[in-house]
Amino acid sequence: MKVYGFYSQKQFENITRNNSRKEPYIFWEKIDGTVVQITEVTRDIKNFHNNFSDYICLGELKKWSYNLKN
Repeated sequence: MKVYGFYSQKQFENITRNNSRKEPYIFWEKIDGTVVQITEVTRDIKNFHNNFSDYICLGELKKWSYNLKN
């Protein structure tokens, strides 16, 4: 099953401002082996929760890597 990662600075600021996650820094490994910070993961690249206008698609992800605390 393919999953795709997205990053939005606005979403990240919203998450950290509201303290909605204990570990807001979320990192996944991409297919090419690079590790990227994400704010959203989805299976459907064309139809996903995109409430933030500044989101960027980081591509297909291979596996979760780690989280960090604020």
